[in-house]
Amino acid sequence: MINLVQTPYNLRSGYPIVRRTLEDKKKLVKQDGFGPESCCATVEYTLRGNSRYAFGNSQMRIEMPPDIYTNNWVKLHGEMAALIAAIRRIENSGNGDEQLPITSVYIELRPCEANCMQALQNILPDNTTVYFSFLHPDQVDEWKQSARALCAA
Repeated sequence: MINLVQTPYNLRSGYPIVRRTLEDKKKLVKQDGFGPESCCATVEYTLRGNSRYAFGNSQMRIEMPPDIYTNNWVKLHGEMAALIAAIRRIENSGNGDEQLPITSVYIELRPCEANCMQALQNILPDNTTVYFSFLHPDQVDEWKQSARALCAA
């Protein structure tokens, strides 16, 4: 079971994973194809005794094996993009543990019940903390307004 914790949307957050995500978002939106209203997430994991971070965004193209889809890439929700980045790094490190060394996740929006929450429950180790700032779908407009303000600053 994962632990959900709602936290303020703030660059001065008491949680380093929140600060890192929002700082990365501000940098990302300067690139073509990314805007403040694309959901961002970060996965914190441990590798060789050190905390590492993998960032994801809903507009990132995630490479897929050829001949599965029309393109050899897909776009996913921010948390799934971050999870894939973390898992690929963990696999490339030679870590053969059965349990992923993921310690926490931050997502701007609470994972949707229909898809992402179930996927996170299946993928993340028990007791992983998932931080979020806005409720989905109830606070999407508030998130968009806050994301635009963050990225404009």
